[in-house]
Amino acid sequence: MAGKPERTSGKRPERASAGKPEGRRTGGSAAGQPEIRKVRKPAVSPKKPDRVPAKQAAPVPPKTNAAPDADAPARLTWKPGTIEAPLPPVLVTCGTMDAPNALTIAWTGIVNSDPALTYISVRPERYSFEIIRKSGEFVINLPVTSLLSAIDYCGVRSGRDDDKIRRLGLTLLPGETVKAPVVAESPVNLECKVKKELPLGSHHMFLAEITAVRVDPAYIDEKGRLALEKCRLVAFAHGQYFALGKVLGSMGFSLNKKGSSRPPRKKTGR
Repeated sequence: MAGKPERTSGKRPERASAGKPEGRRTGGSAAGQPEIRKVRKPAVSPKKPDRVPAKQAAPVPPKTNAAPDADAPARLTWKPGTIEAPLPPVLVTCGTMDAPNALTIAWTGIVNSDPALTYISVRPERYSFEIIRKSGEFVINLPVTSLLSAIDYCGVRSGRDDDKIRRLGLTLLPGETVKAPVVAESPVNLECKVKKELPLGSHHMFLAEITAVRVDPAYIDEKGRLALEKCRLVAFAHGQYFALGKVLGSMGFSLNKKGSSRPPRKKTGR
């Protein structure tokens, strides 16, 4: 019919966008024109979310460049005090087998090796002070956990009106070099004779020579060594008692080879 364009085919030619081909040319068509075929992009699977660990680490606080507080002291300064620790809360016996007494002393220690010298510091108002001053003898009984209740009791109760040894049921043995008794429940006993008394202020120090060391054979090992680590010794620090027992090393261990507990041997020439 006049006025209408003649249709040549049922499909319209696809338009290519300017400057961007939509497909690739593969072969010619019947009309001699290259056939344009669309290329499908490969399907992309959705990205899986990262796995969240069962236990997430705590967030790290951001670093700041703030200067440290200039007013914060590196150390606190206190008034002078007796905070040196640990100390042995030894059970000191004095008097005789017929009239014994016991008191607890923490101000004690070794002051010399040869001759073996020790000391105890006692307040003059203590009942045992005059006994030790007159007799010039006493025994230091090392503290152990089995004696802890007796150690604490003898440190807070006076022997003026209390027979502490009988009340506590302590077993006494006669001394070898002194008249003062030895406490059998203690693994090690140091028999001492006073050499000098030094008035220091709140306490008087009795400087004494160790005249004998008594040892419970139950704590001697097969090599003849005193196994103090098995005695369950007690330490005193700032008003509290602590149990000892774990061996951390032997004297000179810092010079030993790794894994060795013996001191290094000196090299000798042949």
